[in-house]
Amino acid sequence: MKKNIILSLIFLLFMLVAEAQTRQIRGKVTDAEDRSALSGVFVSVVGNRNIGTTTGIDGGYSIDLERIIATGGRQAQLRFQLLGYETVTVGITEDKNVYDVSLKIANNDLDEVIITAAGIARSRRQPGYSNTKVTGSEITQGKSASIAGGLTAKIPGLQVNAISSGVNPSYRLVLRGNRSITGDNTALIVVDGAIVTSAVLNNLNPEDIEDIQVLNGAAGATLYGSEASNGVLLITTKKGVKGKPQIKLSHTTTLEQISFFPKTQTRFGQGSTADGQIFEAVENQQYGPAFDGSLRELGYPLENGEQQYAIYSPTTDRNDFWETGIQNQTDLSFSFGNDNSTSYISAQYLDVKGTTPSDAYNRISLRLNNTRKVLSNLNLAYNASYVENNYDITTATDYVYEDLLNLPANIPLLQYKDWRNGKWANPDGWFNPWYENPYWMADNYRNDAKNTYLTGKVELKWDIKPWISVLYRASLSNRYYQTKQTISKYTYSDYSQSVQGKTNFPGYVYDNQQNWYRLNQDFQASLAKIFGDLDLNLTLGASNVNKSWKGTSESATGLVVPGLFNIGNRSGTPTVSSNIEHARNYGFWGDFVAGYKNYLYLHLTGRNDWTSLLSKENRSYFYPSADVSFIASDAIESLKDGFFDYLKIRAAVSETGNVNIDPYSLLSTFSSTTGYSKGTYFRESGTLIAKDLKPEITKGWEIGTEFKVFKNFAELQFTYYFTSTTGEAISSSIATSSGYSELLLNCKHPGKYILRT
Repeated sequence: MKKNIILSLIFLLFMLVAEAQTRQIRGKVTDAEDRSALSGVFVSVVGNRNIGTTTGIDGGYSIDLERIIATGGRQAQLRFQLLGYETVTVGITEDKNVYDVSLKIANNDLDEVIITAAGIARSRRQPGYSNTKVTGSEITQGKSASIAGGLTAKIPGLQVNAISSGVNPSYRLVLRGNRSITGDNTALIVVDGAIVTSAVLNNLNPEDIEDIQVLNGAAGATLYGSEASNGVLLITTKKGVKGKPQIKLSHTTTLEQISFFPKTQTRFGQGSTADGQIFEAVENQQYGPAFDGSLRELGYPLENGEQQYAIYSPTTDRNDFWETGIQNQTDLSFSFGNDNSTSYISAQYLDVKGTTPSDAYNRISLRLNNTRKVLSNLNLAYNASYVENNYDITTATDYVYEDLLNLPANIPLLQYKDWRNGKWANPDGWFNPWYENPYWMADNYRNDAKNTYLTGKVELKWDIKPWISVLYRASLSNRYYQTKQTISKYTYSDYSQSVQGKTNFPGYVYDNQQNWYRLNQDFQASLAKIFGDLDLNLTLGASNVNKSWKGTSESATGLVVPGLFNIGNRSGTPTVSSNIEHARNYGFWGDFVAGYKNYLYLHLTGRNDWTSLLSKENRSYFYPSADVSFIASDAIESLKDGFFDYLKIRAAVSETGNVNIDPYSLLSTFSSTTGYSKGTYFRESGTLIAKDLKPEITKGWEIGTEFKVFKNFAELQFTYYFTSTTGEAISSSIATSSGYSELLLNCKHPGKYILRT
């Protein structure tokens, strides 16, 4: 019995000694705001980063106490670091084993987390190239109906050009100027990690935008492939928020007017200068006698002999023709979530009445964004967006504008709005034989169009270990477009044709349907490790892009029954066409970042693409990039004691390949042609393709700095950049005796054929 007691005491003493020798400091790290566990937090001993660990999926950590004391002594301290959060330091005492820590989101701009190419999160201090972030509130503060309109004058180096006007203007977004002579120079649009067509940008609901990150140069965009050679707009939409559900409802009404008109003279009215300033009742030229307020005839007499008269004085009717546009926008959104899932649901209805009479437009947008924690280390994110817009607009805005410029100031235009019932407003009674009534033109040259956009994404991320993760992303972008363009049939009376010389409108109808489809698949594997003062991050990825397009159109001139816009309601043969295109691209890439003491970073990328647009021998091409970032204010503490609050110096160099040709451009194509004497036959296109056509190459470099001064009172960014593109694919005229009229080839002399921005 005594022997057993003695053995038990010895065993207990042994266990106590062993426990003392292996005593652990442990705890849990959470977000200070929502108390959620934070994984990947680096916990190290102050003064020796080699003694440390990272928190697990549950936010837990543990470190041997003896190693801590051996390194930092009895007054040792632990440092808790995570990208995007403020660093916390905690003192260790021998009588306490558990240290739970809460981290706050960092307010320091340099520690802000930004999304870079391929959806990789980085600290703002890391990139060695220029990048700009615009928040959703900045985009919507002017209540612009489109994102492109909201970006105007907010991003250095971004040109936002309206290439069309009206109820839903289109915009062209170019970063740092044009790089290609013949190809597309617009920036690539990426929404929540999914590449979409540029047309989608103008149809996204601005209220859904969380922020837009702009990668100005190819150095930051290499990982997206050749499509990103012109820079990238990374759009992040809103997600659900943990806690109480949030419901937002808003309505905005906007009025629009023409900002200015061309200056025109208002001293002289109808007439020409052929025989001096002679008044002519049917003339559109404005070189007649000076206005005198008298009552003068206007236009030809009607067939019954009735004559129109008008006061010979200037009016403002030419400017008053344009109406006040009205835009009504209603937004509704729901946001809710918990520790395992979040949801964001939004809807928008936009109704627009244009400045051109009878023009109208409406748009409905629906969005669903969801995140879900499937397992403790497996996260699922998916979203879907549907946009439908409808146009009822005139196709003759340019003709209407031309008519107004050719309208003498004494014409009482507003009296001719009711052309259906007004005897002087219809085409037979209109005063001028060369230009039509602008109201008739606006109402009878019409386009009824419908656009639908469907985009979706599924993303699955598996955190295998705190330092290694894999991601799979599949995204779909689909656009369906249909339009019916019409010109009304109008037959003038015999009197109008013989006396006034007017020509009939035979009528026209055009039906067009187009469908764009794009499927992207991406796979990424990421590794992140800290070795003392060295922070290493490596991401490897593979991508697959499938794009297709199909378009059909039918048109006919010479309608039989007025007002019936159907291809079957025609005299003669309709024109019919059908086109199908399909293209594929495969890419493999790598992204490596090495950081030293959180103030010096080296970033390297490389990508190889295989495209179906080029021949088998030339379809593979590789392009790299490199950049470096140095936070001088962190490396040299004395700088903060003087003029600078922070100072960052950066530099980057990049090379990007690009293929600016359409599918099947390397092949001879044939079109069906009907001749008067040869019947129907197939004719080869007049373009000959060079056999060794290769990608064009854009090379660029930039240097810059970012700094804040006077206690963050002022911030300045400076960037000097240079890009050049060689090997452009251009068409050159050749002798028609060869059987062709053009040759598509690469520019062979970089010294002579180079585009710089």
